[in-house]
Amino acid sequence: MTWLGGFAQAPRRTFVVHGEPQASDAMRQRIERGLRWPVTMPEYRQSYRLH
Repeated sequence: MTWLGGFAQAPRRTFVVHGEPQASDAMRQRIERGLRWPVTMPEYRQSYRLH
């Protein structure tokens, strides 16, 4: 969170892709609540087009 909080500008989207599901979801919630950033936890083999 300290590292993320150091960004001068929030990213358009943050992806949480590592860790056990419960821990990943806790991280997602912490980022959303603490930094108010949009966060996505992709499902297995789900892909996103970055542009």
